[in-house]
Amino acid sequence: MSQLKKVRIPDFKTVSGKIQDISVSYQIFGRELHTAPIILITHALTGNSNVTSWWPHW
Repeated sequence: MSQLKKVRIPDFKTVSGKIQDISVSYQIFGRELHTAPIILITHALTGNSNVTSWWPHW
């Protein structure tokens, strides 16, 4: 399983115009980048950003 990584976006602007400092967690796993399709999964219902724990059979 790949390690959870984070990227900081210090000047994220919302639709209403508010600028926020946010941090986004992500994981890369599976085949090497640029050798397979990329799937982006967004989820706001849990604080758990570890996608592989949502579907333990993968």
